[in-house]
Amino acid sequence: MKPEHVGYITVENLYNENDFKEFAASGDPIPPPTPQILPTAPNPPPLPPTHTMSNTTASKPTKFGQIDEFNGMPNQANGWMLSAKAYFDVNNAIYDSDKKKVFEALSHMEEGAALAWKETKSTEYTGSGRYPKWADFETDFNGTFITADVKGAASAALMTMKMETGETAVKFNSRFMVDAGKSGLNDEGLIMVYKSSIHPYLL
Repeated sequence: MKPEHVGYITVENLYNENDFKEFAASGDPIPPPTPQILPTAPNPPPLPPTHTMSNTTASKPTKFGQIDEFNGMPNQANGWMLSAKAYFDVNNAIYDSDKKKVFEALSHMEEGAALAWKETKSTEYTGSGRYPKWADFETDFNGTFITADVKGAASAALMTMKMETGETAVKFNSRFMVDAGKSGLNDEGLIMVYKSSIHPYLL
């Protein structure tokens, strides 16, 4: 409510005329004027409390390390799988399900034979409506890429293997058979490679 307008302050507002005459007749000193107390405006209503938005957001786990891109090269398969497993182990707060691990692993296969394998598996998983357990995915991956790596490396070793000077036939045969068993070559192919590897005088 607004205060009423009180107008100008005059002498009549400050002194009571009868009291003034009474003090003047008795010779007493005139008391100081009593100031007019003006009505004060009412206090404004309190402001409503302000609502502040919280600046805090839900914390997100931090990822450590990374998974390299895999293009399907057999000589990189074993190292790639080991790095993926280490990555998931360190970031286990994020990759806490088999589906997350499989999906993340497939996302790093964007070239070559790995891309073709990824597309086949993605179609298989989405078609069935479920992702495999990580252990089953790892077994499938190893059977596709790491086994091929072993065979390829063993075959390459056989093609370049030569009997060393002073090496006995028994020692050479033992070394040869280790890679022969992993190469996957048939008997005809192994015989041809063996003949080209040993000293001619042993034939």
